[in-house]
Amino acid sequence: MCDNIPHILASGRVPVPPGAEEIAGRIDLDYCVYLLQKYLKEFGKILEEYRLPERLLSWVVQQPTSNNPMIEEELPMIQNSKNKFAIQ
Repeated sequence: MCDNIPHILASGRVPVPPGAEEIAGRIDLDYCVYLLQKYLKEFGKILEEYRLPERLLSWVVQQPTSNNPMIEEELPMIQNSKNKFAIQ
């Protein structure tokens, strides 16, 4: 699950949060803990149950945005229509 993380972080696909310079050399491990935390949460589990450390950085990734104002205008409508169909 975490083998490819150094490559993912180096590629820029995941924005590195502020404070990463303070844990240089362990950024990939921290992101791995974040991914494990998300995975465990799907099953109603937490890191502490497995004696795993908490993550140090805030890896919450925001939805990508566009530099095109017309697309920016359409994105909320697209998301609303997805939500409406998901509820039904």
